[in-house]
Amino acid sequence: MNKAKIKKSLKNVELFHSGEMVLKYNLETLNIKNGIDWEYMHPTNHSTYQVYLHSLPIVNDFVIVGTQTRRKNELETARNLIQEWFSNGISTEYAWHEHAVSSRLLNIIKFQEEAEDFKLGTSFFQELLIKHCLFLNDDDNYKHNNHGLMMDNALIAASFYIEDTTVKNSYINKALFRIRTSIYRDLTRQGLHVENSPEYHNLYITLLNQIFQTLKKYDIKLESNIDYLKDSAIKLRASLLKPNHEFPMIGDTGQ
Repeated sequence: MNKAKIKKSLKNVELFHSGEMVLKYNLETLNIKNGIDWEYMHPTNHSTYQVYLHSLPIVNDFVIVGTQTRRKNELETARNLIQEWFSNGISTEYAWHEHAVSSRLLNIIKFQEEAEDFKLGTSFFQELLIKHCLFLNDDDNYKHNNHGLMMDNALIAASFYIEDTTVKNSYINKALFRIRTSIYRDLTRQGLHVENSPEYHNLYITLLNQIFQTLKKYDIKLESNIDYLKDSAIKLRASLLKPNHEFPMIGDTGQ
């Protein structure tokens, strides 16, 4: 892992211990000196702050610091935070926003994979998986947009820790079906996203790359047509960039 990433995570961890919680690089830090308010109301952007709070991004920082430095105790801090969310945050409205569920589940899985002596108990981890997977698998919760791809990526990653083989295979097959549907629906035969925004095309590729990394990790292959469309989309992204490496201001693209 590169030093810059470790340094960034270390800074976020230090801020946490000083009473400031980093949710996202371009958001204000959250004052947690008196504990975490899982229903925190930001005065102008309530939903965004709630979604990122319940995504538990700081868990990933604790994992990086706990595994890449000598501060193994940060893994215990991460475990305590996951347990606190389960006790005090799980029933709040934005805890079950599709973005938050998908991101939080991946952060919990990463923790469990790397926490060594600080892992969550098996039964508790399974309980977390089941609750999250039931939400992600439910078509009533599914979003037919980029958030849907996030949901499918998390569902596949979690499926490999589900103990019931029948349920596990059902989740994987559901996610793969929805991924195929998304790609054939959202990309033209040339690999261009049908949305009127270069930035949206770029975001879609980022999510596809995350999915394909997950598929590779678990040795899952999709048909060649899907690979072709994904590769075509990546090539087209380069052609959309201006000479200064920014996307043109078309549609809802921002610099």
